[in-house]
Amino acid sequence: MLQPAPESVRFTVLNLDPESLSNHRHYNCRKSKEEIAKALHGNNREDFLFGLKQECQAYQFFQKQIDACDKQIDKFIKEELRKSPEKNKLKTTDKPHKRQNKNAISIKNFNQVTCQYFGGVDLMAIEGLSHATVLSIMSEIGPDGFIKLDTSKQFVS
Repeated sequence: MLQPAPESVRFTVLNLDPESLSNHRHYNCRKSKEEIAKALHGNNREDFLFGLKQECQAYQFFQKQIDACDKQIDKFIKEELRKSPEKNKLKTTDKPHKRQNKNAISIKNFNQVTCQYFGGVDLMAIEGLSHATVLSIMSEIGPDGFIKLDTSKQFVS
């Protein structure tokens, strides 16, 4: 999940100085501070600045909404695992080859949690399944999904 912008970057006081703005460039950026400062010289139209401020506020709002959603999902999964203590005993192996997307849910040890959630079925062992795909499956079939489906054909449909 993306982190909210630090206080120094937020639009509390509008700083339009290209030199100071270029100091906030990402460390991986290939352009130098001077090149970025040169590109930041503009006419600073009020209507553009107003739109930019609204976009920043919208971004911050949606980041809060995503964080609240992640917390609710985490709470639901923990409640489901608390209902059946035998699931907590299930273990899976680490999957070092699974890359976690920056926008993936921020549940600690998601691999282990999903294995316990599905009663020992390790979906993360399937090549090509990401955190988002497993989360989608969790939301579609629910905690009893694999139990209530008799065949793989029923699952796929």
